[in-house]
Amino acid sequence: ASDVYKRQVPNINARLVEVTDPSVRGKAFGLVTSAQQFGGVVGPLLGGFLGGFLPTRLILVLTGVILVCAGVYTYLTKVRGVPQKP
Repeated sequence: ASDVYKRQVPNINARLVEVTDPSVRGKAFGLVTSAQQFGGVVGPLLGGFLGGFLPTRLILVLTGVILVCAGVYTYLTKVRGVPQKP
């Protein structure tokens, strides 16, 4: 796994604890972990498949667009008003 991914997992887990009810926390962690594993398998397969048909520059631009969209979505939907623990 890349360094960026390794650094994000604790942040994702901490945020998940902050925003989920304890009664559904296990299910939430299971869903997040499943999504991460699915992306780790499907992402390289899809990237390799598309790499055979599309120019590298286009793939990099598409990846950048997806990351920017994900960042904007995260910013716009972040949980507001969650009290911070001291």
